[in-house]
Amino acid sequence: MKKPKITLVSPPNIEFRDAGKAHLVEPLGLAYIAAILEKNGYSVNIIDADTLEYSIPKTIQEILISEPDIVGFSCQTLLFPTALKIAAEIKKNKQLITVFGGIHSTSFPDIVKEPAVDFSIVGEGEYAFLGIVECTQGKKQLKEVHGLCYYKNGKITCNPSERITDLDKLPFPARHLLPMKKYGYAFPVPYDKKRSYASLNFSRGCCYNCIFCNSPRQWTRKVVHRSAENIIAELKELVNKYGVNTFYVRDEIFTLNKKNVIKICQGILREKLELNWFCYARADHVDEGMLRMMKKAGCKLIKMGVETGDPEIMKLIKKGETLETIEKAFKLADEVGLYTHASFMIGHPWDSFKTVKRTISFAKKLNPDTLGLPIMTPFPGTEVWDIAKEEKLLLTEDFSKFNVMGSCVMKTKYLNPKQLIKLQKIGLREFYFRGGYIYKALKRILHDPRCLKFYLEPGWILLKWLRLGENG
Repeated sequence: MKKPKITLVSPPNIEFRDAGKAHLVEPLGLAYIAAILEKNGYSVNIIDADTLEYSIPKTIQEILISEPDIVGFSCQTLLFPTALKIAAEIKKNKQLITVFGGIHSTSFPDIVKEPAVDFSIVGEGEYAFLGIVECTQGKKQLKEVHGLCYYKNGKITCNPSERITDLDKLPFPARHLLPMKKYGYAFPVPYDKKRSYASLNFSRGCCYNCIFCNSPRQWTRKVVHRSAENIIAELKELVNKYGVNTFYVRDEIFTLNKKNVIKICQGILREKLELNWFCYARADHVDEGMLRMMKKAGCKLIKMGVETGDPEIMKLIKKGETLETIEKAFKLADEVGLYTHASFMIGHPWDSFKTVKRTISFAKKLNPDTLGLPIMTPFPGTEVWDIAKEEKLLLTEDFSKFNVMGSCVMKTKYLNPKQLIKLQKIGLREFYFRGGYIYKALKRILHDPRCLKFYLEPGWILLKWLRLGENG
């Protein structure tokens, strides 16, 4: 039997494209699936339509040019309507099988009732997608594929999903199928040479209970770590094969396993890998010794989720941290000499004018190098989604509106969308256009003038966005 040709697609994010240019990362999920397929002898290609700035018609054209027998889509909730539209169009032009994966499919496995969706995958996709391909070859039956959902005879069938417990057994992502030179991250981190960028997952899963996070739905609350040796091997491949000099650790809680963090840093130093990198961290995980080791191994920036500056909201969102712990962590990072990014949110279900103002004040007190201040988006599969539905706070289930800068899909008990958007703009203006922030930025630039260009791109995007809504 002839082996099927497979095309994997990351859909274009048309509405959010300008802001997204400051942060372009590989679709690692698709690259892992492609690597598994290639390892098993199948022909596969990846279309990263968003990074390549394709329109929807251009994406459809490129898929059809590849003459696939199976097309896989990985998409977040925001991009599901776009992926569905593309799938419907390509099915009009060619007889093929469509497979949907990612967090939206995991949260809504019943998308298989859509005529354009043949299969959906709940949970990790590597072996599930391979299983679907093997079913078309008569090597497996549908009931044997973990995490597979399909609609037949008016009934949805979802097989139990299964976690991958040994991530070291996965082949490295098939980055040779991606436009690697297109990826990048605009942050104020200097580097002498032209940046060549990649992102990695060192682990999967999160053991915490934050009400706004859908990671537990995708991975469960069990955290599975790759070995330091396996990670160092991938970093060496990135340096030697792709010329990478900057990488980003995409794990939600990279610093959870301190022993592994230290081993990774020691491996980078031992192998003399000249790399700059940045990562996420929880404030209650960091200590001076670990931060200094990370910096020595090339870490330049840590991003910490703060979410709110109000202690009562902090408890309600089940973050499991205190403002004091967070403040201490930011001060420690500054003392060590690391850049910091603070991720806040406004629009929690219980947010009021006073709690949002406390959040803005706390952001200014922390004085990170960069600040994220989106409006809360209640993604399906999260506890806050359930709260929003139960409390009648959700304003729309049009997923194309989810997580778009300047958009609001959920009101709070005390604030409407117009008030939230106005407070968001006030917060960003107050944070960035104040003496304390400008002084810190100028100190960075005077210390190392190479930093300047890494302030300019995200700064320009912010200014454009603020100007668009200055009458709102």
